[in-house]
Amino acid sequence: MKRKIAFALSLALLLLVSLAASPRPANASWYLTPGSNCLYPAENPTTPATNPPPSTPTTPPAPTGSGGWYWNRAYYIQQWYGQPQAPAQPATPTPEVPYQPPVPVTPAPAPAPVPGAVQGSPTDEALMVSLVNQARISVGLNPLQVDATLTQLARMKSQDILVNNYFAHTSPTYGSAFTMMKNAGVTYRIAGENLAKARDTAWAHQRLMASDGHRTNILYPDFTHIGVGIVKYEYGVVVTELFIGK
Repeated sequence: MKRKIAFALSLALLLLVSLAASPRPANASWYLTPGSNCLYPAENPTTPATNPPPSTPTTPPAPTGSGGWYWNRAYYIQQWYGQPQAPAQPATPTPEVPYQPPVPVTPAPAPAPVPGAVQGSPTDEALMVSLVNQARISVGLNPLQVDATLTQLARMKSQDILVNNYFAHTSPTYGSAFTMMKNAGVTYRIAGENLAKARDTAWAHQRLMASDGHRTNILYPDFTHIGVGIVKYEYGVVVTELFIGK
């Protein structure tokens, strides 16, 4: 019995001496100290290992950068091969952009009327020219020819009366009818102007014919051309008649 105990102690002592003499791998991060059943980290031999390695091959695989376990000599060693992967960085949160309601598109305003391009009432203007010529023909005079430049000047004058709220032969914008014609390049031997405000075109003609001075312009024998500009407003029409004799 004593011999068996002595033999066992001798074997144990031989094993311990063998383990103590075995070198630890320089790159081992965990090792098993002789006479202990705990696995310790190489940098801190006083801290017990917490995750013993699973069964692995006896030779380490080729480094892959992900690390692994394998057997080394007669005891467990957690051998880390390759470079450990860097921990994943948390994604940078994208700042929330506050909701921006769509901006309504404002339609462009209508262009302001350009002097010299006033829109009259062609139907009413044609009616007035017809009434004037009927009156002339009735007394044996030649009808007047419509002049496009005079028509545009007459429209400008009627519009100016409404915009500037006056009723006179001299415009605060254009001056007299003769100044307007001269500035527009209209040449003439004789010229005249009639103005009227009325509820409609036919009534305006009646009121002009009832006035001696205006009737004289309508029936003047030396006039050859006419331009009528009529602009409507809430109370009726503003009428300008321009006459010239060439």
